Amino acid sequence: MLGCTAAFAPLAQGAAGQSVGTPEQIAWVRSAASRFVTAELAGNGESACAVLNRPLRAVLHGTTCAQRWDARLAALLRKP
Repeated sequence: MLGCTAAFAPLAQGAAGQSVGTPEQIAWVRSAASRFVTAELAGNGESACAVLNRPLRAVLHGTTCAQRWDARLAALLRKP
């Protein structure tokens, strides 16, 4: 995770000068992005869904957001 965060740090710093919003809004977005990526890397669909807004957390075709993310993350993070 540390390597991933370090890789995105220059991008975040470069974009900070062009950010739109209050410092609190910017801090919240950064925190949410960090929580989402951490949940993804841990393979935790439920925690990833907790960061998303209501329409993205909706049940689709009888499948919860957490179930969809768990399946997606299992496929992405599987070892060959």
